[in-house]
Amino acid sequence: MAIYIDREDLPDVENIPASVLEYIIKKHKLSLSRYEKLYKYYTAKNATESTDEDVVSLVVSYPKYIVDVILGFYLGDPVKYDADTEEQDDSLTPGAFEAVVKNGKVVRHEWAAPEIDITPVIAAYDNQSIAECDSRVGRDVGLYGEAYELEYASDDEIPAPKTTICDPRTSIMVRDTTVEHHKLFFMTYEQRERVNGGTYYNAYIYTDQTVKQYQADGESLSSFHFVPGSEQPHFFGEVPAVEYQNNFDRIGDFETVTSLIDALNTLMSDRCTDKRKFIDAILAVYGMGVDDKDKEDLKKYKMLDNLPIEARIEYVQKTFDEGSVHILADDLVREIHKQTMTVDMTDEQFAGNSSGQALKLKLLTMNMLVKNKIRNMEKGLRKRFEMYNHWLSVQGIMNIVSKQAVVPVFTVSMPINEVEIVSIVRQLDGIVDQKTLLSLLWFVRDPESVLEKVREEKKENQKAYLDTFGITAQRNENIGTDEEDERREDE
Repeated sequence: MAIYIDREDLPDVENIPASVLEYIIKKHKLSLSRYEKLYKYYTAKNATESTDEDVVSLVVSYPKYIVDVILGFYLGDPVKYDADTEEQDDSLTPGAFEAVVKNGKVVRHEWAAPEIDITPVIAAYDNQSIAECDSRVGRDVGLYGEAYELEYASDDEIPAPKTTICDPRTSIMVRDTTVEHHKLFFMTYEQRERVNGGTYYNAYIYTDQTVKQYQADGESLSSFHFVPGSEQPHFFGEVPAVEYQNNFDRIGDFETVTSLIDALNTLMSDRCTDKRKFIDAILAVYGMGVDDKDKEDLKKYKMLDNLPIEARIEYVQKTFDEGSVHILADDLVREIHKQTMTVDMTDEQFAGNSSGQALKLKLLTMNMLVKNKIRNMEKGLRKRFEMYNHWLSVQGIMNIVSKQAVVPVFTVSMPINEVEIVSIVRQLDGIVDQKTLLSLLWFVRDPESVLEKVREEKKENQKAYLDTFGITAQRNENIGTDEEDERREDE
């Protein structure tokens, strides 16, 4: 969770008093009951225990269904990253134009923004399967309403920036009380057990410059002290942690419908309990007595003979209306999906023979939900890129790139009409640039690499065609270049 404190209470963030750490942890622990409740719902461990053996306690795992379906809807495919040159404001150089002497005349050209190279960051992402981190962030955001990730340098022979996801139950982002809510430091803590049976608190504090370890003995949070020799610089340029929010109120995907889920669990449990009691119905005997032998025969042969004429045997059963129970269950399920803006994929009327456009309309509310999630997640992904970029620039691996120039691209799992999309791409050929057109194709993951392969293929085909006429390879390499075109114009 995020905790806000006045800067006056923390004049030196590199030397945090034990009283501040104690205050922060105690305040964070007030939210642990909420976190644990949501986690129990998600893991289907929220069943109501009963001492009666005949009572059935069932748990319908709707929280996990809701979180995982929404997660797969907008993060089922890995996030792609594109570079927008027009947004690279900090790369501008003085002068609005450049002049080139051509045929004895000075030709004025408008200034063109330089190419942005984000491949070092993308390579660092690929080396650690950053898509798994994104998926865990999406899960925690849907489960707890917030998520935290920590950036750090690996301990490899050649260090590289990496990301790990922190549990919100043990993570705290501390911000100031200004309008901007600037990050003061990030903290992870846990209570550990020593070999001799004692316990102690261990915490790591991440400021904008260093990483430090603090410990407190036993249960006394007031005894927090810095561990000598644990201070290390991290070179990320700011507090190396990213905070994600599901929404402004930090509410999880299913948190508002827990009462409906409880009602559905109770209904299903009562339904199964009634079934069990129906099977264990009481046998009533009228006009005769039943001894132990008769009980054995009844249990073994399921019948009794030589009964008196006036005797009568029947079961005492509890009757219940199965139809009304089914209707109530359907109403609860419908309301759960309505409140969480999700779609019941198991509904027989959901798909049927619906067209792609009809399915899009049915998924409209879910699409609206994930668009809000995407907007919130984009902020965190840009912040992550900024820190990776700063770390790599300090190492001299790449130049500084404005985070506004990096565009995270999400692929929402909406029903698509492949023929229609291909037709649109063909119709826009020559009107829209090739990179944008390739990004519309659902099977293209990296438009830039596809464009490069297309260029190489065209060069090879051109070379093979010219070789049939005996044209030299050197001339083939020059054909189509700007230098060759200018030479022909001069001639």
